[in-house]
Parts: sequence; structure tokens; C-alpha cells
Amino acid sequence: MNADRLLATSPGRLAAFLGHGVSADLVERLVQTPRLRAGLAGLITSRLGALGPLDPMQAKIMAMSQQDVADLAAKAGAVWHAGSIAQIIDGAKRRVLVGLLGEEHYKLALAAATERPNERPTDRLLAAPLADTPEAIAEAVVNDGAACLAAWCAHQPPALRGRLDLMRPPALPGPAHAAAGPQIIAWLLAS
Repeated sequence: MNADRLLATSPGRLAAFLGHGVSADLVERLVQTPRLRAGLAGLITSRLGALGPLDPMQAKIMAMSQQDVADLAAKAGAVWHAGSIAQIIDGAKRRVLVGLLGEEHYKLALAAATERPNERPTDRLLAAPLADTPEAIAEAVVNDGAACLAAWCAHQPPALRGRLDLMRPPALPGPAHAAAGPQIIAWLLAS
């Protein structure tokens, strides 16, 4: 991964990664100073370790920007909640949901609901049914998508996982995410 991508992550996350009382303001100033930026990039790279050979999925995600990684997480959330999204048939609710998710993510959820009807993790792993309000579904898509990506990242080599942890939306995966999330991410990366 290009060191510039790592330095493009939020200053708060980089500060937390560096530790030792380094503030987000200091990180932001370091990143803006070319001479210090190079040193910071070297420090981050040395702490994360060298990347070994990458498989095609790993290479694909490593080529993504931070926004692309966040979009991947949102897509995973749309797949995760495909069943709930497909059940919204009320026109007004559907328009609100499409507005919150975006047309692309909405269509992905509908496709996932029809292509993978027996593999919806929400059907077998989530204890509580999801509220059918568009706002609740959109919030769950974001949270569960980030958790799916975190679960996939947990199975990656440490050097890769460390880089992705700086770029991905923060989330702690639960048992359901650990069971189904990596497959959803792999399915998305393969398509």
C-alpha cells in the first residue's frame, strides 16, 4: 500500500495508532510538512511490517482508497440486510431507503436477495428482527457492513490487517459477523 494512502486516513486514527500521547493536531501538522511526512510514513510502515505476497482479493482491497473501502463495507451491509431491504415494498418507504442507501447499494441488496436467498446471514444468525423503518435499515447497513469488513480483516496477515484497520470504518464484529462477514466480503471482492 502506498504510504500516501496511509497518511490520508484520519489524523485521529493515525494518532491512536502512534500512541505515546501524539495528538490528532500534531499528526495533521506532520502530514502537511513534506520532510516530516516522509518520516511519518516510514515510521508507520516500519510498525506495520512488510507486506508479503497478496492474493487477488487482498491486492484488490489494497488498491482501494479509504472511500472505496468504506463503500465496500456499505455494500457488505446491503448484502447482510438484503432480506430486510427487499421486504420494503411501500413506495414512500422504498424511496426514502433508496435515498439513504443509494441506488447502487439498493440494487445490490435486491440482487443479493434473489441470487443468494438461502445465504442471508440475517435469517439464521441475528437474534432480533430488524425494524422496517428506512432509517433503521440504513443505520444497520452501515454498522453491520463495517462489522463484516472487520471480520474479514481479522483473518488477514498482521501487516495487511494493520493497514486495513487504519482505513476501514471502525467496528467490532460479533459472532454472526465473524461467521458470515468474511464470505460476504470475499463475494464482493470477487465480483
